[in-house]
Amino acid sequence: MPSRLLALIAVAALFAGCATLPYAQVEGAMRQGQYAQAADTVKGAEKDYGDKAHLLYLMDRAMTLHLAGDFNGSNQAVADGAKLIDALYTKSLSSEAASFLVNDMSLPYRGDNYERVMLHVLGMLNYAALGDKDGALVEARQADGLLVAYAKEVGEDKVGYREDALARYVSAALYESGSRQDLWDSYLDYKKSDEAFDLYAKLYGTPKPLRLKADLQRLAEGLGEDDDLQKWRARDGQLAYTPLKQTRSDRAELLVLIYQGLAPAKVSTSLSLPVSLADGTQQFFKIALPKALVLDLPPLQARLSVGTEAPVSFELFQDINAIAVRDLEDKSAALTVKATARALVKFQAARELQKQARQSGGDGAELLAFVGTNLFTLLSEKADTRSWRTLPGRIWLARADLSPGKQHAVILLSEDGAPQQLDLGDLDLKPGQKLFLQRSLY
Repeated sequence: MPSRLLALIAVAALFAGCATLPYAQVEGAMRQGQYAQAADTVKGAEKDYGDKAHLLYLMDRAMTLHLAGDFNGSNQAVADGAKLIDALYTKSLSSEAASFLVNDMSLPYRGDNYERVMLHVLGMLNYAALGDKDGALVEARQADGLLVAYAKEVGEDKVGYREDALARYVSAALYESGSRQDLWDSYLDYKKSDEAFDLYAKLYGTPKPLRLKADLQRLAEGLGEDDDLQKWRARDGQLAYTPLKQTRSDRAELLVLIYQGLAPAKVSTSLSLPVSLADGTQQFFKIALPKALVLDLPPLQARLSVGTEAPVSFELFQDINAIAVRDLEDKSAALTVKATARALVKFQAARELQKQARQSGGDGAELLAFVGTNLFTLLSEKADTRSWRTLPGRIWLARADLSPGKQHAVILLSEDGAPQQLDLGDLDLKPGQKLFLQRSLY
């Protein structure tokens, strides 16, 4: 009996005392613009992530390498992460059983749905930066496959994350520079982005960007979809835009993303719930649930200025903070039910173990069993606080239609009312080119 108790306590202690991940060092380096150092810190901590959080390691590796400008390295982490997600899709019954006896931290981390899609958005941006449109579109199709599955999983009659406005918009912009058939795929993705922003308004309070509204009119006109064009204009007014034919031949386009802040960390919170037992008694169970810890981000007013062209305003395209918070809210009922059931199973198992201990060893053994099982419950009850923390908290986007040639680009921004500039350098734009750039603000 003592050996069984020691084994239980050891298992609980193992999951309660898992290695601390190096987010203080990684996030510190990111805030200082030392992205290569952040990537190296993540790489050096691979053993600390362990097998259960290897996907999280790959996600953090992909993001920090992307920020460091190592797009090939980031893509390798994206590809490895996507393969691991596929491998983890089929749940292991033994792992599920272990999580029911201990906690969800004993399961391999599979990532939240929005994190899995963001992994492919990162892949799209990496390939776009490398000038590999075909590779970027492979990532776009993989993101589409996930979103189609999530739409079926959530259902049209329920509100939840089932579409991704940023993924659809980036995909649309990539398709736009392809063949005539690609243009129809582009227009379809712009429309899906439009629908996603309708969902975003309900779930996250994210307004629909003016630029997307103009792109819908631009593609409808360029493809001869007159009925659609009139529909968009009736809804949004007649907007100014460069005709599709010119953006594909005579003009160039610059798409700049600003990564603002960091995605929320998750913390473990405790809740006591009364549960009625079969013997007519009532027992209070203490359960642990995750909570998203969001850091306030200052209002961002930013414009993209290129040469003598009129500056273009940045608009919010992805509020990962809001998505993460709502995602946890949508899961809270299921997490509470699972945690309560787990607490009940532990309680009943503890009672049985204490009973067996008394029968075999008397009062002293029962007391030892009582102390041991309570210690096991205390150490093992812990919420799953893993999340992709190196993602941006918010993603802003500006898109400028430009004359080809050499021009200098800057971001003019006012964060907390303090004007400043972020230099994008000298650009040499080609006719029909779509250039993607990213900058971070922490």
